[in-house]
Amino acid sequence: MNNPPFSGIKASLGWLRKVAKHLPDTGLLIYDDNLRCILAEGTLPDFIDLNQPVRKNHNLDNIRDSGIKESWMPLFKRAIDGEEISNEFTHRCTTYKMVVFPLKTAEPESDSVAVILHKEPAVKAGELSEKKQKEEAVQANKTKTEFLARVSHEIRTPLNAILGFTEQLIQTELDAKQKEFVNIIDKSSEHLLSLINDLLIISKIEARQLTLDKTPFKIGYTLNYIHNTLSVKADEKNLRFTVDIDKDLDRVVIGDSFRLRQVLMNMASNAIKFTNSGYVEIRCFIVSQTTKKIKVRFDVIDTGIGIKPQDLETIFEQFKQADSRTTLRYGGTGLGLTICKNLIELQNGSLSVSSQEGIGTTFSFTIPYEKGNDSDLISHETGTIDSNKLKDKKVLLVDDDSVNRLLGKTILEKFNCDIDIANTGNEAINKINNTTFDIILLDIHLPDISGIEVAKYLRAVRKDNHTKIIAVTAEAMKTEIKNYYKAGMNDFLIKPFKEIYLFNKMCEVCDIKGATSEKPVSEIIITEELEPKNYNLNELKKMTGNNRTFFNQMLQTFIENTESSTHIMKQFLSEENWHQLGETAHKILPSYKHLQVHKISNLLMEIKTKSILNPEPDQLPELIELTVAEMKQLAKNLRKELMD
Repeated sequence: MNNPPFSGIKASLGWLRKVAKHLPDTGLLIYDDNLRCILAEGTLPDFIDLNQPVRKNHNLDNIRDSGIKESWMPLFKRAIDGEEISNEFTHRCTTYKMVVFPLKTAEPESDSVAVILHKEPAVKAGELSEKKQKEEAVQANKTKTEFLARVSHEIRTPLNAILGFTEQLIQTELDAKQKEFVNIIDKSSEHLLSLINDLLIISKIEARQLTLDKTPFKIGYTLNYIHNTLSVKADEKNLRFTVDIDKDLDRVVIGDSFRLRQVLMNMASNAIKFTNSGYVEIRCFIVSQTTKKIKVRFDVIDTGIGIKPQDLETIFEQFKQADSRTTLRYGGTGLGLTICKNLIELQNGSLSVSSQEGIGTTFSFTIPYEKGNDSDLISHETGTIDSNKLKDKKVLLVDDDSVNRLLGKTILEKFNCDIDIANTGNEAINKINNTTFDIILLDIHLPDISGIEVAKYLRAVRKDNHTKIIAVTAEAMKTEIKNYYKAGMNDFLIKPFKEIYLFNKMCEVCDIKGATSEKPVSEIIITEELEPKNYNLNELKKMTGNNRTFFNQMLQTFIENTESSTHIMKQFLSEENWHQLGETAHKILPSYKHLQVHKISNLLMEIKTKSILNPEPDQLPELIELTVAEMKQLAKNLRKELMD
């Protein structure tokens, strides 16, 4: 005689059922993969309507409170897919903590969802007041962050035209005087952009949304970049600007080179700004080291105006400068040193300052790094534009701003693209209905319908997954960028941008090997919080014993298998070889489950089902295209892990 479904759960959880009965204000629920309740124990809240014995076919839909049902349904489905979720909700002035997690069973193809509910004790008046204050502080900080982002958006739009056309103008024939004027415009615009990016950075720091990268680099390369960039400013003031680096630091370290560059650029730029005669020097040397780690000290020294002793305590505070007269004479927001201090501390470093008024100032900071190898180093050469890469690509440029349309058209003509232009969202849709494009460069804030609606129309109504969409926007809010991806856009480009960034972005979305180039600062700041890891490498690290070489070999093998599998699946799809397609999905599925790549695992299961178990070949082309896109993105993300 066969055991009834889930009999194993009831037998194995007998002890837990007894525990649940004796825990005050706690309940245990278990649902099968059809969301049918098969176990309910403990002191359960009345609104769930499960205090009575569990009835056959009693499922989540039977909960009489529609609000609870609607909020729980997506959590349960995510748990069935293998995710563990913690949540908190309030019902009838009572707060409940809820944990929903998958529960695997011994029976084949039988998964279930376990739910633990706990009623939170009533909050006392004083605690309620404190909680309210914290909530108000969080909301105030959120409001400030959003305000800074909106201000940034409004400034970025006109600045895009100024920087863009200045870049185009520099490339034309100009006499000496004209070149001088254009270079002044270019430098002033770059300075304004750096101030806007400072606002973006400080808002991310305050919201605790800033993350650090861990990549191999040479500190000497970073210092040379700073020296080459700022030498012109120093020369204009007849200052001696030098860099002195310890010869023992001619080695690879693992850390965040971008953040180090931000800090040094800010400090050295300040030093030049506040020094009228003499010199500015950056010194870099080793403080201490072990077999695996190295602590590096950086000194930025100047012979400038100096800082009063009473002002040394406040110079790292937001919007503070040593003297109000400093702001009038030298300008600046007072955010630079605040950003430096935060970025250094985020890297487990420390910062100090010594100064004498009228003699000069020294900023010193230390940052610990892991030691790397020369073989880990990756080239970061600045890219060049090859106009043949994008030749004859059909591009639709959608923007309601005539200046930005002219700028976009000017740049795309240099790429030898076949260009069409739309001023509004509805005009874009009309063109989409009559022409198939390779790429759509899509502004978001249009006068009639938004760029998001245009993207949704292309994907959902036209069923077009071939055309690549790049959101070209001045929006720097994380939530907005996420909405672009949800609407089906492939990537985004933040205004203002240089033509090399647009070129590389277009090459990237079209899988064309274009030039390599650094990303704009604003994009790095936004992207680092948009790409949460949808995989888990902990088991692989355990299996390789945290041996870096072995770990990299194993991960490289997985990446190569992923890339080859995408080609194999596309080949079997074109041959309509459904059986081999299903066998391929079945063969590679365990690897993705091992790394907990749930989305691709589910897609592969669906391919296996619709090609072998319950054939639906008409649905496979779109399913394969989605799976291949996810696998390519995974391979791209995992390549970054090879540098950890």
